[in-house]
Amino acid sequence: MKSWLLLLLVSLGTSALKAQVSPQQIIEFNEERELKNQKGMLILGSWALVNMGLSATKLRSPDALARSYHQMNLAWNSVNLGIAIYGFYQASTANYGLNLIESLEAQERIQQILLINAGLDLLYIGSGFALNHWGNKGEKALRNQGFGQAIAVNSAFLLAFDLLFYWMHRQDQLEFLKAIPADLRVSAQSFSLHLSF
Repeated sequence: MKSWLLLLLVSLGTSALKAQVSPQQIIEFNEERELKNQKGMLILGSWALVNMGLSATKLRSPDALARSYHQMNLAWNSVNLGIAIYGFYQASTANYGLNLIESLEAQERIQQILLINAGLDLLYIGSGFALNHWGNKGEKALRNQGFGQAIAVNSAFLLAFDLLFYWMHRQDQLEFLKAIPADLRVSAQSFSLHLSF
């Protein structure tokens, strides 16, 4: 009995959603998300390339601290560049033809990824500071300090990047949700339908 009731509610909800949000609005919502993702990956990739270019010229520095900083900076931004290339490819080949629920789930997913990344960025910043502070003894002190500084600087950039893009995606989501009537709400976690008789 419960499965029939759920099927009825989903059918009613889907019909009501189609009446309230046009397919073109959903496509535009998906396009906007993926265009933001593409721009974000271009920014990340540009940051990585600039840092890699700068660090490549400093690898032979006689200053051990600077040399270590640029070694880690080069390694860290090689990973950033790989992420940017993959992310740009994913965003540029994304399917804009999702239905409303799939679109909202995709929006929630990118926002969750950005928040998780921001949390990881904070851990990286702390790790960079810890390596810089506690790694200052012994024969590898300058290497540890250079690595720590590079990790902290890159992680600070990534934290600002992730929080900015989270905020921009969240604003798009809130704007899109205004098109859905107050008595009908769908999110990645729930579906509610208020019927008045």
